[in-house]
Amino acid sequence: MGSERRLLILACSQRKRPVDSGSAWELYDGNAFRVVKRAQREGKVCPDTDVYILSARHGLITPETVITHYDERMSRATAESQCGRNREVLEALLTSRDYEEVFIFAGRQYLGALDAPADWVPDYAHLTIPAGGIGVKLRALKCWVRRARALTRSHVVEPAVNAAGSSR
Repeated sequence: MGSERRLLILACSQRKRPVDSGSAWELYDGNAFRVVKRAQREGKVCPDTDVYILSARHGLITPETVITHYDERMSRATAESQCGRNREVLEALLTSRDYEEVFIFAGRQYLGALDAPADWVPDYAHLTIPAGGIGVKLRALKCWVRRARALTRSHVVEPAVNAAGSSR
């Protein structure tokens, strides 16, 4: 495939800016969001990168989606209830665009709301789900966003989990 398109899925963050409502991109202020926003300010993000946010309250949303401030974490039950809708959003997105790379920055509970990414990411696309501690994951995100290809599939992919929380 020659599209060069990239898909970044970021789990929402507990840290939010002190506003009542706004775009999801403006509201979320966690470390992963700071890494990507800084790279954007510096002009280091590939223009063919699409960003989606996996919200504990709203499911898979675009950065432009207007939301209100909330304090909620992804539970197993929430992940299970979101799974079908999130899968529909992803299938529509993947049907309309050919992504060469997909990067998911999310913890285990949030991955459960994505219904085993290895099953829906096309075979020709490179899937990265960083494993390890938060520092390692943030470094992987920074490299990926800035288009550094130092990471290989063999040391960054965690086992996929389904909505029930079991490995596939």
